Amino acid sequence: MKKMMNSMVKMFLYISIVYVLLGIAGESQDVFAKTKVKHVKIGEQVKIKNDFDDVRYRSSDETVAYADKNGVITGKKEGTASVTVRSEGEIIEKYTINVERKEKKPSRIPVTFSEISMQEVQEYDAITGNVIFKNIITNDAEIGKIRKIIYYYAYNEIISELPETALMQENTEQNVETVRRVVTLTAKNIPSWSSTETERGGDIQYNGSLSELELLKIEMYTGEALYIYNAEYDEYYLRWGTNDNKPPKITGLVKEKSYTGDGDVIRTYYSDMKNTYDFTQFVEAYDERDGKVKVKADTSKINWSKEGTYKIWFTAKDKDGNKAKSWAKIKVYHPGTSENIADGVLKRIISKGWSDERKARAIYSYIRGHMSYVNHTSHIAWPDAALRSFRYQTGDCYTYYAVSRLLLNRAGISNMMIKRYPTPGGRRHYWNLAYINGGWYHFDTTPRRGVNFCLLTDSQLWNAFGGYVFKFRLSYYPERADKRL
Repeated sequence: MKKMMNSMVKMFLYISIVYVLLGIAGESQDVFAKTKVKHVKIGEQVKIKNDFDDVRYRSSDETVAYADKNGVITGKKEGTASVTVRSEGEIIEKYTINVERKEKKPSRIPVTFSEISMQEVQEYDAITGNVIFKNIITNDAEIGKIRKIIYYYAYNEIISELPETALMQENTEQNVETVRRVVTLTAKNIPSWSSTETERGGDIQYNGSLSELELLKIEMYTGEALYIYNAEYDEYYLRWGTNDNKPPKITGLVKEKSYTGDGDVIRTYYSDMKNTYDFTQFVEAYDERDGKVKVKADTSKINWSKEGTYKIWFTAKDKDGNKAKSWAKIKVYHPGTSENIADGVLKRIISKGWSDERKARAIYSYIRGHMSYVNHTSHIAWPDAALRSFRYQTGDCYTYYAVSRLLLNRAGISNMMIKRYPTPGGRRHYWNLAYINGGWYHFDTTPRRGVNFCLLTDSQLWNAFGGYVFKFRLSYYPERADKRL
């Protein structure tokens, strides 16, 4: 009997635990509803649909995405917010709202139309005996000031009645003549959680109720944004609401970025090829409002008859006339014996119409097949080191870098020197970065048995040869390409 009672107690406890776990699981299913993802641009809206009663919506960050009582989500600024949907106190849905910036548009809307409410108030004028309608605008935004908001309403005003004889004419359908009138309501400088009375204006002074008029549109200036609601099409538009006083931004290999951290000028130009160069190749300009802006290069300060380092000046102007200016260092060389030899080599190993990648691979194969490595040579100026390599067909890593730079330059392929860092025991190493297919790739012709170092990404380089051999100061050089060739 005692054993039976113990068994019944154990069974009861087991069943109780199961029911508790099932209850927890059921509750978890309600509380942790499956999260859905929605994308919305700044100023655009997305509607959350559901079939539940007494639904409430809540955004985790109303400065990023605002959720109104009807489940309309408006993107306010770039970022991510979560929106929970509750019915009778329980979470029935969860959304991750990714708000994305729309190019050439303001970066944020501090206040949306869903955060604005209007109240109409009737006042009795004891002098005239008329009822005057006034309107109060309230800014319910958590953060954000309305600089200015304008409502546009329209109605048809009767200006005259047609004579009775006109009613007898054929196709006459009405006996009144009307004119379209526009009434505007304007409010200014409304901070968060505050209200202000509107000022009425327009074609005529109108003191009646707005409910009798047709809403045309609403314009709201908030932050740098002009947010427009077109009632006819039920659409929202985002425009800049402030004057454009910011110039474009010029980026790329300009100013200090036009030479490496080692002081090596990146752009190398030959006087006999000056008409073939695109001097804006590594420079671009972007304007916050106009997007990509054309860059112009001024090369008038270059004296092509004299070798040396010069500055190129770049300018970019947006549609509002705001102008940006920047510069880049360049190096001018005159062709000599080493260039003549290099041109002869290139005629034999590459053909007209080849891509830069195919040219670079042909140059790599040529150097690897026509030079022998020696442990040390003098590290003279790289053009002289390249000429020496043609004469003796031997050299160390610096010589391999130098002849690679010369052949790539004469083939029209931009490249630069890159150096090992740190250098344990003074063991230095030099190789090239070559610009191919819109990116910078490692190009090392120094021979190593069974390994090819032609046009590699950082990860390819380090995976192929670990240790300190290919370590370098990452910030000293332009960002390298990620895409493998």
